[in-house]
Amino acid sequence: MKRRILCAFFAASVAACASNPDSSITDSGGHPLHQFEGTATVVYADGVEAVRLEQLHGGCIGVSLPSSGMAELKRSGPREMTIHGLLMQVPGDMETATVRVNGRIVGYRQCGNTYVFVRSEKDIEWK
Repeated sequence: MKRRILCAFFAASVAACASNPDSSITDSGGHPLHQFEGTATVVYADGVEAVRLEQLHGGCIGVSLPSSGMAELKRSGPREMTIHGLLMQVPGDMETATVRVNGRIVGYRQCGNTYVFVRSEKDIEWK
């Protein structure tokens, strides 16, 4: 598969995704942040370090952590966490290996076409 980089934009809504949206929590642009809980692990997808979150209720979702969060997870190893982030989706018909969001390369398709973009360390609750 050819590697292409896609500049992704925030999805307005994503169907069939298990999250816990909290309309009282929004980012600076007014987008609702979604809450996910589970065990996070650093994985290597398409030559890119990425985070895979095994959710408490089953299933997984790809997560883009800020560099400080990624460094902490690499130091500690797999770890339980609660995150708040923007739910994003890349069209399923694209042959994209990686996605670039706000300058951050995100591993793609490790848990489907949906992933969570965590903007800052304050959106991570380590357990």
